[in-house]
Amino acid sequence: MIDIDWKKDYHGEFVCPKCNSLGMVPQGIHKLNNKKQFFCKHCRKFLSDSINIDIKAVQDPLNDSVIWYTNYRIKYFVCPKCEDNNMYFSYINKHNKKIFLCKSCKTRIYDYINLKFSNYSKYSNDSPPLKPFVFQDDEWDLRSLIMEFSEYEIFDANINFKAFELDWFKQLVKKYIHFLCKTGKTTSFGAIAIHVSGLRSFSTYLTQIKVEGFNEINRSLMLDYYNYKKKLNKSLLGSLRDFYRTGNIQGWFTVDRNIIQDRDYPKVRRGNPDPISDVVREQIERNLHLLPEPIARMWIIVFFTAMRPNELALLKKDCLVQEGSHWKVVWQRKKVNDYHELPISRTIAKVIQEQQ
Repeated sequence: MIDIDWKKDYHGEFVCPKCNSLGMVPQGIHKLNNKKQFFCKHCRKFLSDSINIDIKAVQDPLNDSVIWYTNYRIKYFVCPKCEDNNMYFSYINKHNKKIFLCKSCKTRIYDYINLKFSNYSKYSNDSPPLKPFVFQDDEWDLRSLIMEFSEYEIFDANINFKAFELDWFKQLVKKYIHFLCKTGKTTSFGAIAIHVSGLRSFSTYLTQIKVEGFNEINRSLMLDYYNYKKKLNKSLLGSLRDFYRTGNIQGWFTVDRNIIQDRDYPKVRRGNPDPISDVVREQIERNLHLLPEPIARMWIIVFFTAMRPNELALLKKDCLVQEGSHWKVVWQRKKVNDYHELPISRTIAKVIQEQQ
């Protein structure tokens, strides 16, 4: 360990234990109690290191010019598990590996990673290698099951079943996911990931209460599960309900068709829309000439067609169709697996032609 030079105005992103915000600045060492002093820019409080502030400087064993600070938030370091930007340096172990802690999900991350779908660079020119489908594997590459997919979905193609500890339940979930892929009932990688996530959560509960077979799953167990989860969402219940329905039809198991009822779904309170303010819109329109031309064209298309950004991303080069003197734009919607068309003006058609 080495000491921080507290005489320097070292501006670090330390968290204030009073207001829980970033902006704690070291001020020096108190003359009487010899405690390190901090000042919070947000709540304007002076604090000492006796109030749960433990900041130490650690020399990097592999690079003498690098110093790490404990309990210091690392800028632009996103947790690979929860994807929150709340990573802190923790310590260096005996193997000279740096350990980081995500204070959002409490996950410890090492300074090295395995090359997987979850951390494969999305900016690489090459796609991740295709893994052949083997039903017994706990990691599936959905590209080997679904042949038609968009390029932007490549990095969402990996499905992992390792968290399913109950083997009998894992095998049923695999059958269900394989059924969705092969029958074309669900062709979106993201939608399949949502199904797996909902079933994984239910599997964790079954493991905790030590359920030994599907015959123990009934309406009473589902109600207990609702109390256990406390907060339910529509996608979680929808995944379970479709799983039960499909399993009954395919003969994988038998369960009461009313095990999940309509009244189980949480009430959805829709708030008021939050549109872009006229001030912001006018500023964008006045400064379109400052934007790169492809970005400016995308703004024009989205604004005048009322398309969603993810719908804009699905447009292909042959999306523009002319019928007589009228124009329309056509694209395939992954969620409902159909083609949608939208009439447009000649001006927007010209913009799309320029973008092509």
